[in-house]
Amino acid sequence: MIIVGDSVASRWALAEWALECPKPACTGRLRAWTAARARWVRGPGGARVRVRPDRGLCTACGATQVLLPAVCLPRRAYTADAVGAVLLDVERGRPVAQAAATHLVPVSTARRWVAAVTRSAATLKAAAVGVAAAFGDTDRCWPPFRSGRPDGPLTAVLHALGGAAAAWTRAAASPAPRGGAGTLSGIDYLAALSDGYQRQLLRTWAWPTPAAPSASA
Repeated sequence: MIIVGDSVASRWALAEWALECPKPACTGRLRAWTAARARWVRGPGGARVRVRPDRGLCTACGATQVLLPAVCLPRRAYTADAVGAVLLDVERGRPVAQAAATHLVPVSTARRWVAAVTRSAATLKAAAVGVAAAFGDTDRCWPPFRSGRPDGPLTAVLHALGGAAAAWTRAAASPAPRGGAGTLSGIDYLAALSDGYQRQLLRTWAWPTPAAPSASA
């Protein structure tokens, strides 16, 4: 599976055989293949969104790869911004049940999201900082000093992912560094921060629509 920031650009890249196979040691390129099975996901406010991702076939190893839009999350029935909205509310101090009710998400589902991020905090933070470093800017990966309020693992992860999203945004018009962010940005919650969290934490940044193909694994 490949997470893509721009579905139009990735479709163009497939048509031009410009995407490399993400499998280790494979030197093949992906060509357009039949689309993946359509799926329904829940967006903000419970809205249903139908998604049918493009799929590529490797010309060397024959493996197929789903090009999942960054608005979605692997193995999740909710969009990235829906997940991000719940995580943000909880990080800001709202009870999980209240955050879930606000965004029309089952409380048990919201609790699983928070637990998953908290449990994997160290790994997610390290991966996010690695993505930001690959694009040459880790400055926004660290929470600002807030006197009297301890920063927990959820805060650390959200800021690290927000910093990675900001670094990606700044460099989106340029080719991604080979062997850098491409292998890391597939972590589930980077997509959430690239959309919902980035809009709220980094209001001065605009989500880019690059003229050249831009896809990140």
